[in-house]
Amino acid sequence: MTVTNVGVRHNAGRHHDRQRAGKRANCNVAASIKYNGLLICTCRIRDISDGGLRLSVPSETRLPNEFEIEAEIFEGPVKAYTIWVSDNQVGVSLGVSWPQIRQFLRLGRAA
Repeated sequence: MTVTNVGVRHNAGRHHDRQRAGKRANCNVAASIKYNGLLICTCRIRDISDGGLRLSVPSETRLPNEFEIEAEIFEGPVKAYTIWVSDNQVGVSLGVSWPQIRQFLRLGRAA
């Protein structure tokens, strides 16, 4: 398992300040991060875009580059991929578009 140290600035693929093609919606949704079914930590989803999330995680959390995220806005565990880390913020790609995310973006807000 490859891990990412939260609390250390680094880029795991593309720069998080880059302009997004899609719309973002701010939110504050509780979520759980799991790897192989084991809880790594709880976190907050801070914003959602079509195919990605910005998470707030506890400082010093070690995240695998691939993990599952569970939240009430999803119908089950969703595969996530670490894209960037800055302090206790983590940007992840979901790799797929979820109808629930599109609905939140259409409404201009997330739960």
